[in-house]
Amino acid sequence: MVTSSGRADRQRQQRRDARQRILGAASRLLEEHRWTDLRLEDVMAAAGLSRTAFYRHFDDRHTLLLAMLEEVQDNIGAAGSAWKTGTGDPVGALCTGLDELTSAMQEHGRLMQAIADAASYDPGIRAARRQMVGLFVDVTAERIRADVDAGRSRVRDPDRVAHALVRMNESLLLDAFGGPPYAEHREVLATMCEVWVTTIYGREALDAYAAREAGRTQRST
Repeated sequence: MVTSSGRADRQRQQRRDARQRILGAASRLLEEHRWTDLRLEDVMAAAGLSRTAFYRHFDDRHTLLLAMLEEVQDNIGAAGSAWKTGTGDPVGALCTGLDELTSAMQEHGRLMQAIADAASYDPGIRAARRQMVGLFVDVTAERIRADVDAGRSRVRDPDRVAHALVRMNESLLLDAFGGPPYAEHREVLATMCEVWVTTIYGREALDAYAAREAGRTQRST
């Protein structure tokens, strides 16, 4: 015998499953279509649900896109956690973090391009995007200040430099992975690593890191 509590649990699970099907279908379709060309009919057909079912979970396209952003924010935001927290060699941790960010954008670049496109005309999307970028800037500036205090960096204005670096990343990664043709992971990473390390720690630090990596590669072959 199914109790009322059991039925309620099953219904909640069905709602969660349906919501995830819609989010997954929208994400898959973004691999082939720009957000502005994506119709709700196509999303719901790909999800195997009726158009009417969409409005049980989302108010409109705006709330769907925001929900998709929420789904991936933790994954993107986790990139570079070792560098942000000051764990290990700063240059190595920074390049590893940029590698993680590059991988995350390879996976979610089409969505982030959709967010960037929608931000040009949707105030809510624009605010969410600005908040996400602002968090990256704040964390980066805090880490740069810590490196300056420790004598590892000579950056004069951590806040402005952090803002410039994060905005550079955003532009570069969207250009590389926001849509086809896609760039090579290693090329994008090499560019970001050179700019970030040289800016924060200096050219000598970058050359020393490159020499260590070359030595490690030789030893492993």
